[in-house]
Amino acid sequence: MSRLTNQIERMFRAINHDFFDDELEMPTITVVPTARAYAHVSVEPIWECGKDVKRRELNISSSYLSRPLELIVSSLIHESCHLLNLQHNIFDTSRGGTYHSKVFRATAEAHGLICTRTEKYGWSDTSSVLSDRLLDWVLLHDEFREIELCRNVPGLSAIPTGNRAAEGGTPVSAPRPNHNHRYVCPRCGNIARSGKAINLICGDCMVKMVEG
Repeated sequence: MSRLTNQIERMFRAINHDFFDDELEMPTITVVPTARAYAHVSVEPIWECGKDVKRRELNISSSYLSRPLELIVSSLIHESCHLLNLQHNIFDTSRGGTYHSKVFRATAEAHGLICTRTEKYGWSDTSSVLSDRLLDWVLLHDEFREIELCRNVPGLSAIPTGNRAAEGGTPVSAPRPNHNHRYVCPRCGNIARSGKAINLICGDCMVKMVEG
């Protein structure tokens, strides 16, 4: 578990640097199961980390770590957007922290996410469509693929959860396509992605695209 948590902490620091210009305060990262959300952050700092130092909690649900790494990154950026707004006393949700407002959408889309509106949760869906910025970032950070190995630790999903008030959270949605394969036209540089290995022809140049 500590190895997995350490990997997610490293990924948070990298996201903070690359997407938020190191503006985010470091939360305490936890990996415990939650049934209704992929991740959440606590509204208030609840972890004591030394004298007069408290941190908010950012939890990545161990129940959904089997998802593609791209979607885990999306959830981590999603929660980071809530953290940013909390730091500036900006309210981006309502209805007990479940409905995501246009304020959240503005923050999220300024930091590499694409928001899709849902009737129940507002602008909460940040995994149906993944931005090129996010997908390219994952491709450049192969070191975080180790999370895919760490998440198979026996008993990972059986760790008990606490009863803590959470902000926002990434609601659980239907399974999404896995955009793991990236293809580039060797002539014009057009990019395409697919959830499986396929043969593609660039419609502009009529040449075979190469994976990479």
